Amino acid sequence: MDNITPRTFVFIDGENIRNSVESYGYKDLDYAKLYSWFKEKKNANRIYIYVGIENGDTKKEEQFAELKALGYTVSAKKVMLYKQKPLTYKIECTNCHTINQKIITRNSKLKANCDTELTLDIINGGVRKKYDKIIVFSGDGDFSIVYEYVVNELKKEVTVYTPLGYPQSTRTSSKIKEMHKDKIIELEDLGSLLLHYGIK
Repeated sequence: MDNITPRTFVFIDGENIRNSVESYGYKDLDYAKLYSWFKEKKNANRIYIYVGIENGDTKKEEQFAELKALGYTVSAKKVMLYKQKPLTYKIECTNCHTINQKIITRNSKLKANCDTELTLDIINGGVRKKYDKIIVFSGDGDFSIVYEYVVNELKKEVTVYTPLGYPQSTRTSSKIKEMHKDKIIELEDLGSLLLHYGIK
């Protein structure tokens, strides 16, 4: 039994990691190299990626087909349009004390929230004993309770990847950093992989 290689599953929050990488001045991930890295360096058995797509976005459909061809398990969720309510300000004239009202319109936001799907896949895979350890690409503090459950209840190992290490990892939740400090999870960065990415 000791010679059995642990089964490792990878879960990538595609939108989260893309926004994080771009915020540090890089263009995007090289998903082909990333896939090879997982297989060669981490012995990953299955690699999930969670992404958003708008209706009729044929370019993204082609990109997702390429990801599937590489070997990724792609979970695509429809992008929803969230309308932002206008902001209303009341300003009093200092001379005549007349109250003027100013309305500022805000652009609508497009968002594909894949957190639920990602969480369910992590929990279901662990409960069904499909993996021994997981690698998650999301430093979002909302996932801290999921990581705690996987470690404490399912007795599985958790490694969380973030774009850059401390102190650059400003987008990584303090909760996640604290869990690493308390040795509940491993926290690693993508510094070596970022060398392969095109810089803006």
